[in-house]
Amino acid sequence: MELLNPEQRINAYMTFYGFDSFVKKQLEQKDVQAVINIAELDMPDYAFAELPYIKMKELLERGKAFCSSKLLFHNVGLLTDERLYKTMKKAKVDDLDGIARVYNNAAISVSPFKMPVISKKENLLDGSLRAQMFYLEDYKEMVELLSKINIYYAEIKIPMVYTDLGAAGYVHELTHTQIKHQRGIVDNYYDDEVLSIFMELLYAYEHNKLYIPVLMSRIRCLCGAFTKMYLYQTGALEELAKEKSDYDDIDYLSGGKYVFSILKAFKLLDVYLNGNYSIKKDILIRIQSVFDGVKRLGETLESLDVNYESSLDSNVTKRLLTK
Repeated sequence: MELLNPEQRINAYMTFYGFDSFVKKQLEQKDVQAVINIAELDMPDYAFAELPYIKMKELLERGKAFCSSKLLFHNVGLLTDERLYKTMKKAKVDDLDGIARVYNNAAISVSPFKMPVISKKENLLDGSLRAQMFYLEDYKEMVELLSKINIYYAEIKIPMVYTDLGAAGYVHELTHTQIKHQRGIVDNYYDDEVLSIFMELLYAYEHNKLYIPVLMSRIRCLCGAFTKMYLYQTGALEELAKEKSDYDDIDYLSGGKYVFSILKAFKLLDVYLNGNYSIKKDILIRIQSVFDGVKRLGETLESLDVNYESSLDSNVTKRLLTK
């Protein structure tokens, strides 16, 4: 099968997860100034080495305990590679409706805390939640099929970091399990990481020494992704080292998702940490409504004054750095 070009990969992804009509975000001067203001803030010293080692079992238990204490996490559809292969081989169907029908009945319902978890050697906060997707030779048929099948998960991958940092990464991916399978519940592609980063940061905040390292990691991620986006948009990326020359539209879109999700997650955390008990409870209730499929994420964030404009205020990050 020929590899999909960037535009086809983007369209397939947008179709599968049900994002609203998508517009490529062009960086504006106010975006540039906002990130510059954040980069110029006084940054505290921090060290990951100070975090004590914990076993994998305890790491997962800590993530589960935190999530369960904040919100109700619903069961999700689990479809491992082995189960998918055996199911499709036994069914022997080749039409799109038949494939979709068999696929949609193949998963088992499990608690997200019972999903397979794999450690991987990646960056400190780079985990992933892998969903099962079909790739067909005919691109149009593949997109049609992706719109018909349910979103089932295969596994969670977390950083191979056996400290509370790994637990924060696990919290991040557990949060994804509650929204990514609900096609269209995250209506804006650029909001895809907001709740996961918010929960990850909240976990870190409640675990003392972890907060500043995680917050600083996200600030570095924000500035790094933004820099590459800016260079790509202005045509200057070609001047960088050869190993970065393969940066394309997909990298640009993914970078934008993290830039704007991090900014909104910072704003949401700022509202939460500076609120009283009633405000904190209200925020969690609103997030629960997204988990429950009652409210879409976009309107929920807007109701809390977490939007594009409000998230560009560098004072938000400044306040978080002093917590």
